[in-house]
Amino acid sequence: MAYESRIYVVNVHKETRYGEIVARYDLSNMGGDESFYNLFCFSTGYKIYPDGNRAADSDCYGSAIKSADINKLIEWLETKGRQMNYRRIEPLIGLLKGFKLSEWENLQVVHYGY
Repeated sequence: MAYESRIYVVNVHKETRYGEIVARYDLSNMGGDESFYNLFCFSTGYKIYPDGNRAADSDCYGSAIKSADINKLIEWLETKGRQMNYRRIEPLIGLLKGFKLSEWENLQVVHYGY
């Protein structure tokens, strides 16, 4: 499953189940390590607007958009991700750690293949 990966940080509004994209981060090719992709295991139940105009509930490869637990994702990035020695890992860790979950309605991290 080595394709281009993009991470969206999404604030899900409870009443409308609207997934408002608050941050986007391109990881490019994360390689064939399935453990990264397996972190994204929760159905979202909402659509996002990856290009700002078109609603999507699946990515460019036809896979359903799924979210990961933000703390488990950070933990994976800090351990296994750092072992990859990939320059895009550290900025993503910084981005995710910069969010205070209590300041958001329902913050989720979504994987999108592009």
